[in-house]
Amino acid sequence: MWKKRYARRLSADIWRTIVDNTSIGIVVFDRDDELVYANDQAAELLSYRPQDVLGLDKEDFVSLCANDRLEGSQFNQALLKGDLTGRSFDVVTAERRLKLTLHKLLDGEKPVTVIEMRENNHWRAELIAEAATFELNGPLSFAANYTEALTDRLERGIKHPFELADLTRIIRQGLHRAISLWESFSRLHQTNPTRLAAIEYKAVSLKDTFLHALRELEIRTGEKVTNVTLEIPADLRAIRASSAQLQAALVALIEGCLSRTPPKETITIAASDEKTHIKTVVKLLAEEERVQGAIFDDFPLAITEQLIRQFGGRIWVDSKDKQVKLIFTLPAWESKPNSPSK
Repeated sequence: MWKKRYARRLSADIWRTIVDNTSIGIVVFDRDDELVYANDQAAELLSYRPQDVLGLDKEDFVSLCANDRLEGSQFNQALLKGDLTGRSFDVVTAERRLKLTLHKLLDGEKPVTVIEMRENNHWRAELIAEAATFELNGPLSFAANYTEALTDRLERGIKHPFELADLTRIIRQGLHRAISLWESFSRLHQTNPTRLAAIEYKAVSLKDTFLHALRELEIRTGEKVTNVTLEIPADLRAIRASSAQLQAALVALIEGCLSRTPPKETITIAASDEKTHIKTVVKLLAEEERVQGAIFDDFPLAITEQLIRQFGGRIWVDSKDKQVKLIFTLPAWESKPNSPSK
């Protein structure tokens, strides 16, 4: 009661000023499900101007949130069905990862839907922590256990070359996997926009960078990559990017594709010039039945998505049964910066 009593002392204009200038994005739908209010922060989080989002209905709004990413499907269902109980959802839009909270309020006797919007700036740390907990422990424990077995055999004077070599190989594989994960953690951390702001963009050869990425991946894993075929024209125009960061994106891309492809299947990477941008299509036969955009929510493809976005490009997945295409675009060197195309 005391909150209501003191709140009445503030005029409607003051409350409007507070809501207009809060760091939290606020959108309001009326009882006819039409978006009737959006503050500047909400429009910025959605990458629109305030006047461009006014008049949207709920169907329009849910189309801005990827249905196959994070909790996008749950959010879209809750908003459309009116399940507005203060629930929060992590969603992905074309530009950002957001946390959206749904509320049902009364404007007099009229029900309205209010959505609080915040950018999720902590998702990288959360993903790294989760992966470190569940994925890094496996290869390290694996290597530690086999190291004990190797030590035991050496102490007992067992010198069978084949057995010792086999144990050494297994330990090396576990350590390579752990180091690869650690490198991925570091690279995802480096995709924070504030860390990438000072990157210098140059004309970069896509084919050469793919070759360097393949070589780096072979060094990191200790294994030869034999089932990746490049079909990139020698005269393909350069793209506008940072060579080191693009290589990091492509290493993560190839690693993510290899993890979803049966060992004997070939991954084909082709690129073409599309005037303002360079389009690359990665074709593979996946082990799972259907690959969706959620693959960009986890390691290592989260690194690829973040870096390609930073370069002004786009990446998406086109999947039919087990036939999968990962498609991404990057600005050509002569084109204007930050002009993504799809």
